Amino acid sequence: MNYKINYLLGILIAALLFNLLNVSAEEMSKEQMRAMLPKYLGTSNSGTEFYLTFHPCWEEIAGPSNELKVYVSSGKATQVKLSIPGLNYSEVKTTIPNDVIEFSLAPQDGQMYSKDDTDAPQPAQVWKGRAVIVTADEPIIVYGVTRYKYTSDGYLAIPKASLGKRYIVSSFSDPGTDNDTQHLNSYTSIVAAYDNTVVTFQLGGTTETYVIQKTGPQLEVEGTNTAKQQMQTGDVWLIPASGNYNDLSGSRVTATKPVTVLSGSFCAYIPRGVGYCDFIIEQELPIKTWGYKYHVTPIKKRLYSSWVKIYASEIHTQLYRDGDQFGTLSEVGGVENDGGFISRRLLSDGEAPRPVTISSDKPISITQYNPGQDDDGVPSDPFQLVLTPIEQYQTEIIFNTPGVSNSDAIFRENYINLVYLATEAGTVPEDLEWAQVVNGKFQWKKVADISGGPGGKFYDPDFVEGNRYYHSKTITLPDPAGVYKIRAKDPFAGYAYGFSDWDSYGWPTSVALADLSKPDTLPPTVVYTMDCLGNIDGMVTDEPEFDDKIRSNMRFIYLDTDNSFNYNWKGNQAPEFVAGYDAKVPWELLIRDPNEDAEAHLIFTDGRGNETTVLIQYFKTDISVIKSFENWGLLASNSPPVTKSFTLVNNRDKVVKFESMELILKSVWDDDKGNVIKNQGFA
Repeated sequence: MNYKINYLLGILIAALLFNLLNVSAEEMSKEQMRAMLPKYLGTSNSGTEFYLTFHPCWEEIAGPSNELKVYVSSGKATQVKLSIPGLNYSEVKTTIPNDVIEFSLAPQDGQMYSKDDTDAPQPAQVWKGRAVIVTADEPIIVYGVTRYKYTSDGYLAIPKASLGKRYIVSSFSDPGTDNDTQHLNSYTSIVAAYDNTVVTFQLGGTTETYVIQKTGPQLEVEGTNTAKQQMQTGDVWLIPASGNYNDLSGSRVTATKPVTVLSGSFCAYIPRGVGYCDFIIEQELPIKTWGYKYHVTPIKKRLYSSWVKIYASEIHTQLYRDGDQFGTLSEVGGVENDGGFISRRLLSDGEAPRPVTISSDKPISITQYNPGQDDDGVPSDPFQLVLTPIEQYQTEIIFNTPGVSNSDAIFRENYINLVYLATEAGTVPEDLEWAQVVNGKFQWKKVADISGGPGGKFYDPDFVEGNRYYHSKTITLPDPAGVYKIRAKDPFAGYAYGFSDWDSYGWPTSVALADLSKPDTLPPTVVYTMDCLGNIDGMVTDEPEFDDKIRSNMRFIYLDTDNSFNYNWKGNQAPEFVAGYDAKVPWELLIRDPNEDAEAHLIFTDGRGNETTVLIQYFKTDISVIKSFENWGLLASNSPPVTKSFTLVNNRDKVVKFESMELILKSVWDDDKGNVIKNQGFA
């Protein structure tokens, strides 16, 4: 039988070729990326990871009517997990786009302990793993609500990415003395979002306030006033106050890593001793987010103005009310009426409530308190509300009322106080619009068409915007279980609150949490490489890289899964870093199938809100060879060289750039009918 050696030409393209062949990357404009990303990402109180807790509440009647609620909303369907590691508790639900879902917790699960008004609080201590942790695949908005039969309040939750390391507590005083039969004490709690976090608590408040610790000496304002705890992720340090008219307001919290801080009162009489009392709670805002000017709005139906507490971030801070000298804060937190903070009614007793501008020469924080109904005879229970500085106003907000459809836990009256920039004529701008979700979609209307006049005007001699001034108007929300959105060309703020029988709540509708302590104007720098299979190895660095006095550090890294395909985070988990404090963050994307195209839309945000958006595109290789099988005839080892030409064909409309290429000749032994006998292995 005659045999011949035929050589089959195969093609192997080196990895270096794929690097140039398959990648196309470019920075998109902010407007382009924003058009594609969820609008929820535009608010700093939206996120994918939250660390919450609930304070003990006055449980007059036990039963199913006393529950802790976690309300979650999102613009898309996303899986949400609520867990309490210390109790091995977890629950998973999926959001309904532009609607609200509800998690309900028994008080004994969400609170560290229960007590009634005659019980003294348990000593201050760390409760291991008792945080309520809420995580999601996509950005969500979260509210925590204590919903008891006769008392309620809630707070807008701040995500892990926007937490801080420095806070000042704002609570309210116990109306009684230390030997009273009632213990309506002040509370604050600190929740660790990272392992190995060292937290320092320095007691403020009143000179008679003290804190009993489970381990360690008693804390006193004039004495040993500082305690430290090392905390792990999900730990809760619950600190109650004791003493005559005890109040933790002005206490300082510092931590080595970002933490959640919540403050309030077991049942506050506001002003002190004025009925009726109500449970109050609010999530504190980091000091780095404080500003210089605030608009304080009047609460619907009230005949007298609210109570306020004002805190300074720096010593010797001057305060102004409507441009006039209002007071001085000589300390950063500390003791009430001793330079530590101001606690007083916003306006003089008997003066009708109106919009008020509070400003300062250094960053401050203001907490507003709604008084009890005996203050003016108007049915309206106390609540605690942290205010937003003008520097953090937004042009679009989205929020929901604390309730879901067909639930008994709704509040019957729901309002929003809107702070907005009126026209030169003092009217509501045409571009200020309001929307409610109906059948899963936002239905937009002009605010001017739904709510009448412009509301009350803020007097501000330092504000110059032509002849335009900020106004405050109250809008009644029609659906007690609704989702709403407001937008305008000029930045604005909103405060939501509501009432039911013996119940109330109040919180900011949305919170921008830019790091105002750093004059950072530069967006992060993003670099990356792609391997031959399309996998990405990247690094993002906030700028200026070598000036931490200006740099605000990385806060959020987001992969828009709706508009990306065939890419995942490595390990299916977004990059881990300490938000607001890490300047450089490595990140990796893995391609699911290198034989298919892939695309990743990414956004990188620093603590000041500067953004870099990146589009990464990977194109699969599709190259063929014309006449890849050739008969080279019979060749001997001493035969002269034989040369043949082959043609590579690019079957796609993407440019192929060859930096290197290897062609491999594989020899096969076949019979005279072309059947392969074996591969000879010659190359």
